[in-house]
Amino acid sequence: QLFHALKAAGGRTARLAVYAPPRVAEIYFEDGVVTYATLVNRPDRLGEQLVARGELTAVDLRQALEEQAHARRAGRELRLGAALVELGFLPEETLVDAVREQAEEAIYEVAGWTQAHYTLTEGLRPEGAEVRLAISIEQLELEGFFRLDVWKRIAAGVRSFASVYRYT
Repeated sequence: QLFHALKAAGGRTARLAVYAPPRVAEIYFEDGVVTYATLVNRPDRLGEQLVARGELTAVDLRQALEEQAHARRAGRELRLGAALVELGFLPEETLVDAVREQAEEAIYEVAGWTQAHYTLTEGLRPEGAEVRLAISIEQLELEGFFRLDVWKRIAAGVRSFASVYRYT
């Protein structure tokens, strides 16, 4: 459903909001490519993701979050990724890779939502996005279908998803 909605939008500049309460996602695209995607209240926050991958220390993350809070108190919006780069904790290329991965994973999660409502609003661009991406909808669709196929094969071989398997 999601990929049909993205393809139907064609080469427009727009925001596709996807609602499956309590979950909400926003996917932005321009000229047929995804430029930004986010899940509201996502469980895999960017900073935690970078720490888990070893790209960042927990101490550096805490300092960047403090810097972000300080900027907010001063009336200035500072995205976490920008704070990490400004403080020298993360190269910009690593930030771009992490944001891209996070956006792609958000899209794949949304693609699995079976009951969702879509709203397309033309002319909208993401406000305050740290990184502008250029992800092909066709590339996302191919990977999404591949993942779906893999899960179908796994489900066919598993009697119950409540089962616990042990490698011996």
